[in-house]
Amino acid sequence: MKKVSTTRVQKAIHNLQHLTGTTAEELAPLIGVHARQIHSWVNGRRITERHLKRIYELTERAEYELEGTTPEQRRAHLMESIGRMSIYRRWLADAPRKQRIQYQALSVLERLGGEELNPHETPHEHWEPPQ
Repeated sequence: MKKVSTTRVQKAIHNLQHLTGTTAEELAPLIGVHARQIHSWVNGRRITERHLKRIYELTERAEYELEGTTPEQRRAHLMESIGRMSIYRRWLADAPRKQRIQYQALSVLERLGGEELNPHETPHEHWEPPQ
């Protein structure tokens, strides 16, 4: 992954927020992250190429799709949903989803490759000294 300068990321985020009139909390779902992640990028933490690309994509869409000359007017247009889905909802539908690791719960013995104990036996009956 190529290192991106902090000032470039800060400018990209602030520009998008200015164009859309949104807060980090409103912007985060559009990028597919939590708001605290946006705050950490602004404060110098590394950003993935995928997320930076999404910020640039949203910036381009905001420039062409949103009407108004002030952030407040553009935000109103972004959130407006008279008779149809708002632009914000459409952008949200296109947003990458936060990825969660799927796992199946296993007992400690299963994770270690051991056998389950019979509840009628005592644990020391299965113990063997190391060789």
